[in-house]
Amino acid sequence: MTDEFKKYQRWLKKADDSLKRELETIKNYPEEIKKRFYRDLSFGTGGIRGILGAGSAMMNVHVIRRAAQG
Repeated sequence: MTDEFKKYQRWLKKADDSLKRELETIKNYPEEIKKRFYRDLSFGTGGIRGILGAGSAMMNVHVIRRAAQG
């Protein structure tokens, strides 16, 4: 089991309904899971930027909360 898939499963367990629906649509697409969970978005000199969607490599409320805590 890859690290990306492990992250995907953790997100799926803790997701609210709307996020869970989005994550369930990609469950049979390992390349999409890899794309969304291969890294964490980082806060750089230009702020934090990414494509909107579910996943640690995407821009969403959970990534913003993590950045705000830092």
